[in-house]
Amino acid sequence: MKKQTAKRQRRVRVRFRAAVFVLVWAIPAFPAKSVTVKITPDPKACTIVHLPKWKRAAGPDWMTPTADCEYDFRSSQDGFLVGLHCRPEFKDNQLYSPSKYAVSFGSGRVRKATDSEWNLAGPYLAFRLSTQEHWPIENYKPLVYRGRVFRKSGLTWPGESDIRLCSRLSPEGDFLAVNSWDGTIQFGGGLFDLSIHQYVDGFYYVDIYNSDSARRVLLIQGHFHDVDPTDMFRKSAWISKRYFVLPLDFENKMRNFVICDVAHAAESGN
Repeated sequence: MKKQTAKRQRRVRVRFRAAVFVLVWAIPAFPAKSVTVKITPDPKACTIVHLPKWKRAAGPDWMTPTADCEYDFRSSQDGFLVGLHCRPEFKDNQLYSPSKYAVSFGSGRVRKATDSEWNLAGPYLAFRLSTQEHWPIENYKPLVYRGRVFRKSGLTWPGESDIRLCSRLSPEGDFLAVNSWDGTIQFGGGLFDLSIHQYVDGFYYVDIYNSDSARRVLLIQGHFHDVDPTDMFRKSAWISKRYFVLPLDFENKMRNFVICDVAHAAESGN
């Protein structure tokens, strides 16, 4: 009797393992999240930065999927310093990563910043001003600011839920970044709706203009896959009156971004 029971248990375990194997094998493999970058007409005005992994801050809520994370930028002699802090959802406190990095303009070379460097460096404030505070723009229309026309390179304006994402105005109003994209952004229908799968793929564009002359100074563009460009536009910012920053990855990594010296590009293009 015991031998028969043991045989039945073995058969059940074998069947269960086979079922699990079939289930796992049936799950399709999707391409990894990715964002590419191309800068014209002056790629030397921009630096593409790839940072090492951020060390955890003290606390269980560090870099959770719902945390709001921001870079901390500070000035440096041949580049800039960068740190990171995150605010957990429904909480007011900021959690700061102990990691601090020094980045060289141009080469993008990264090294660890010392505590003395960090403490002596002046902070850069992040500005997210927009020309569109109260009304949306139809996709077929350009952005009009101070009577001048600023055209987008993509087909679609971002920010169905936040019209301010269409543009980023530098703090003194000298430069204007115009955001757009084209492609497909389709999210799943929910936990019990498997008929609609997530598909995010296309191209993003940031046209940066001299706001007085409406002359385009730089174009940042690239391909995105499984990274919503709306998040990139939302976190983009001006730091000081000349530097524009566009994050390139999310999912709580915050390790890749592009920073452009727009004032330098404007001067070299004259």
